[in-house]
Amino acid sequence: LEGKLQTTIEGVTFTGRFDRLDILDSGAVLLDYKSGSSSTYVKSLQLPAYALALRGKEFSPLLGWGYLCLADGAVSGRFTEPASRFFGKNKTSPETLVSQIEEAEKKLEAMAKGLLSGNFTPNWDSDACKTCAYRGLCRKDERPGGTRDEKDQ
Repeated sequence: LEGKLQTTIEGVTFTGRFDRLDILDSGAVLLDYKSGSSSTYVKSLQLPAYALALRGKEFSPLLGWGYLCLADGAVSGRFTEPASRFFGKNKTSPETLVSQIEEAEKKLEAMAKGLLSGNFTPNWDSDACKTCAYRGLCRKDERPGGTRDEKDQ
């Protein structure tokens, strides 16, 4: 399956789109295709956040998630049995999955509180910032160390 999902935290609705959800007899596996290399996604909370939004769905339990990375042909993720048999070194415990989902939930709560308070500071050092379509709003290019030359302003 491919699809959209959403979750509401602190009154703020977060939405996302997953590339693939494999439904197995024993549960489900959440997968997302990426053009980058697997090392880029080791600490990513995108799929744990999606797992949070999928919590309680009819295909429970979630057996894990992974980023299928085209640059190096590797998988970065976490999988419990029996899904871990297909993803080798990415094996983990159900408790670790729960812990990562809780970490994602805390990050989303902090983001929601920041949005609601009007304090939403851009993270100019993030990978997402490099290709963001809203650079003009945060004015990254105008700050010292931004990508444009300060003399051009």
